[in-house]
Amino acid sequence: MTDKQALRKAAEKAGKDKWQARKINGDFFVIRHGSYEKQSGITSYQPVAEIDDKAVRDFVVMANPAAVLALLDENIQLRREKDATEAVLSAMRDDMRQAREQLKAAVHTAAVDHEAACSLAEENEELKRRLETAGKQIVELSGAANVNNQWKPDVCPVTGRQFFMWIEHPALGYVPTYGGPFDSYTIPSRNGDGEFSCERYDHDFGGWREGECTGLYLTDDDEKCRVDELEQRLAELESRTVIVTDPFYPDGDTGYPLAVNVSAVRAACARAGIRCVIEGTGDE
Repeated sequence: MTDKQALRKAAEKAGKDKWQARKINGDFFVIRHGSYEKQSGITSYQPVAEIDDKAVRDFVVMANPAAVLALLDENIQLRREKDATEAVLSAMRDDMRQAREQLKAAVHTAAVDHEAACSLAEENEELKRRLETAGKQIVELSGAANVNNQWKPDVCPVTGRQFFMWIEHPALGYVPTYGGPFDSYTIPSRNGDGEFSCERYDHDFGGWREGECTGLYLTDDDEKCRVDELEQRLAELESRTVIVTDPFYPDGDTGYPLAVNVSAVRAACARAGIRCVIEGTGDE
């Protein structure tokens, strides 16, 4: 590698001049440029070197201090430009790295946005399906509203369930149903064997349960009347109240349990139509 500082010092010491080749008095010299003068038959010049070889002489002339200094200055300028270019390239690399990071972040954001958009689209489709279902239900309810003024039992005559709503049956049209918001039943019908069966509408399922019968089995209408009478009699007995008068404390001592007159109890039960047996005596 060339020692540029040493070369610059040598060129500066050599005078920083340009050189030229010239033939003087039959000899070939390298002299300082512009130093050759000839006046009144006297020739003067500032010699640098006497070189007979033309190629070497021409090279020495070209490699004069001024040319060397110019090359060194040009080299410095080129290095400065190189440093500036490298600084620009470094800044560009930083910008490109930042741009890549921003692009990566943008791609990630776009992917997240795309996923959110897909999720939103699915949610919209689900809402559309629900709206369509709600629309169908509105149509069904509107149709049911037209039959609400028709007569129907408020209570199912067989099961005792309360009326719930009119529901469209695929074969029977709109029919009154009894039950609640989860399961609704038609009025049971009885076959020749005395078996009552009805159809069930499943509100969670949103339709009639085909092939499913729910019902009761009654052997005879008279038996049903008998059951009704017994239930009514039981209700009457449960509603009766036996009031026993004149409770007292034995010997007036409140430390003993409160007692009643047995005769008064027997008389009160007789008035209520209730058989009364005194435990431990067998007396009625």
